[in-house]
Amino acid sequence: MIASTAILAALLPATALAAPALTRRQGDPQTSLSLDPNNVMKGLENDGQSGPDVTAGQVRSLTSGNNFINFCLTQKVPLTNGVQEKGGSCNQTPMGRIIGIDKMPSSKFVFPENFSSDLNENQPFTISMQIKNVQSGNFVNPATNYYAAPQQVNDQGVVIGHSHVTVEKIDDFKSKNALDPNVFAFFKGLNLPADGKGELSAPVDKGLPAGTYRLCSINAAANHQPVLVAVAQHGSLDDCVYFQVKAGGGGGGGNNGGNGGGNNNGGGDNCAKKATVVGGDTCDSIAQKNGISTDTLRSLNGVINANCNNLGIGQELCVAGGGGAAVQSGGGACKKTVTVVAGDQCKTIAAANKIDTAKLQSLNKAVNAGCTNLSIGQKLCVAN
Repeated sequence: MIASTAILAALLPATALAAPALTRRQGDPQTSLSLDPNNVMKGLENDGQSGPDVTAGQVRSLTSGNNFINFCLTQKVPLTNGVQEKGGSCNQTPMGRIIGIDKMPSSKFVFPENFSSDLNENQPFTISMQIKNVQSGNFVNPATNYYAAPQQVNDQGVVIGHSHVTVEKIDDFKSKNALDPNVFAFFKGLNLPADGKGELSAPVDKGLPAGTYRLCSINAAANHQPVLVAVAQHGSLDDCVYFQVKAGGGGGGGNNGGNGGGNNNGGGDNCAKKATVVGGDTCDSIAQKNGISTDTLRSLNGVINANCNNLGIGQELCVAGGGGAAVQSGGGACKKTVTVVAGDQCKTIAAANKIDTAKLQSLNKAVNAGCTNLSIGQKLCVAN
């Protein structure tokens, strides 16, 4: 035995002999097929049915003395193996880093707003969402690396990942029916990093058909798994809002340009210069690029709502009026304007201003024949 030890000492570096025997046998733990005993979680041997924290009705946990490393041998389904197996699969990849309570992610939609009805059918628009505690812009190939690596964090303990948005049609705001996740009107991975305001965005280039919708976020780690956090009791890590898309204004009409010469209440004849909305545009940036104030931009484009969050990519806006004054659709100055508020209809606006609906529409050619494309915050001419 002494001779054998001497021979081993002669063949191996001193550092190798000083290392634990398991490490010498395995080599690099990250490539070894053996479980390092230091990584065995003894708590997994407890089924949770004893002790002071037992709650009536709780079920017994599965237990394991080897971190469930061969769990998938008990499941009669394929290994996930980085692939989105639509019939289901079993994944042996460890969960990885679990996010601390002070770094849990969250999100909040900026546009569309909850219970809003600012959009017309087929009107292009951009979803925008504030996101917190996600190092966004990090996603792997979902066709080959789906759930294929543990959740990771950056140096600040923030999850390295990305987000998604999904839009599903519902019956109405009062619907109590659970939805089918296989059916959605729009889905988009938000693969870019958040902008300087901490917002992610997704253009809906073709808009949506008329109807009522639910919009939700899906925040995820880089390998597309839902974010895992340190405690069971916490607020939602995602956001959902509900909104309506109105009929009658689609196909480039209403808020999407067209319909009497764009979004200018003065009509096409009274607009000396137009600008096309591109990704990332805001009222302030459009106004600045064209040497006008945001208030002037709003006065030239009555369909812009109060928060200027109903712009759509490809939408044409008037940035220079013929005479610079507020104008009516038929030309000339508009002597009185009103701002559309929630619940307004053409007939109520007309009655409140002692004119008929036909007169209101003649003064505002951007209002369509069915008067279904009014937007909260829109300015309408009610007297010439």
